This record gives sequence, structure tokens and C-alpha cells, in this order.
Amino acid sequence: MSGGLLGDAAEEEFRRQNETGVFEVDLLLSGEVTNYPLVIVRKVGARCALRLQIAPPGPEVVVFHQVNCEPAKPDKMFF
Repeated sequence: MSGGLLGDAAEEEFRRQNETGVFEVDLLLSGEVTNYPLVIVRKVGARCALRLQIAPPGPEVVVFHQVNCEPAKPDKMFF
């Protein structure tokens, strides 16, 4: 991994997470919901903190745990 691609701090964090086998990712979701009879559009969004485990070689199964997402404030939504 090149330090120029991620930056030195990001490369160091990537190496640390790669050694532990667990990657921490912030997932940002945003979208719109339209109520067609009333033609009302609502913007919705959420932030989900994920902890993803690297799958080990072989037949072992990686278990994904339930994730609790936080609603995003309107100024934090990306459209």
C-alpha cells in the first residue's frame, strides 16, 4: 500500500487494522422517501459504525453482528 494513496496516518491505521484482522468502517447512508398521493419528499440518512472481520483461510465462518445505526441530521446528509 502506497503512502501517497492514503497518506501516512491512514496507511499506518490500515496496517494496524490489517494486523488485528478487524476493520472499522463508518457507513453513511442517505436517500429520499416520496409520498406520492401528497407528493411530499423527505430526506433520510443514517450513520452506521461497522466492525468487519477478515475471513480466515479455510472453511471457517465469519459471524456478522447486529449494527445499530444513528439517524443523520439533515446537515450531515450527502446528496
